[in-house]
Amino acid sequence: MPYALIYKIATAEFKQLEGLKMQEIRLIISSALPNVKPQDIKLYIDSRSGKIPLRLNSDGTFSFPLRKDLLKENPFVIANQPKGSMQLEAKIELRGNIKTKGRVVSGKHKIRYVDLFSIRTMQEQVVDQITGDVRDYVDYVHPHESITWSEFRPTKPIESPVVIYGRSGNIKVGPDPDGVVRIKYDPKLAKENPFVTFPADGQLEVFSKLMDTEK
Repeated sequence: MPYALIYKIATAEFKQLEGLKMQEIRLIISSALPNVKPQDIKLYIDSRSGKIPLRLNSDGTFSFPLRKDLLKENPFVIANQPKGSMQLEAKIELRGNIKTKGRVVSGKHKIRYVDLFSIRTMQEQVVDQITGDVRDYVDYVHPHESITWSEFRPTKPIESPVVIYGRSGNIKVGPDPDGVVRIKYDPKLAKENPFVTFPADGQLEVFSKLMDTEK
């Protein structure tokens, strides 16, 4: 794969994310072939001035030299494996304080749908930025889909549901056996952004995880 692709992912910054305090980008090389371990992979930058070997750790992570001269040259990063079998995974970890625009309070207990999913908004911003940064190499980039959901923990047990006031009709989401109301992110509802009402005081938390992918 081209040097510039890895360089742009490794140097991406997300300063536009409000409340961001720390970011870490980990690059991981693996093989789509069975029984091929990281220690079996030899990786190097095929520069005009000579091959630059990249040492892989046992977990597939590696250090990558960030050099303007190599970015300008843009050599290929090559592995001693069959063509098309190598996979580069970029894991982006963001830490900070996230404040939603709305919150569950006593009284009206009303909030806009997108404000339930602040993490999802951040994810989409990150993916959009990375995709824009590497738009010249779009064939190489395949973002993983993720599942995002919001959990409402009422201060007291409830029987009445949370109500999403969608254009096509109201959607009622009742509590699970543990008393927590879980609302899964729906991109269509996010675009519509209806009001959501809650039957009581409580605490909101948002969670997200990558979907399982078949290999």
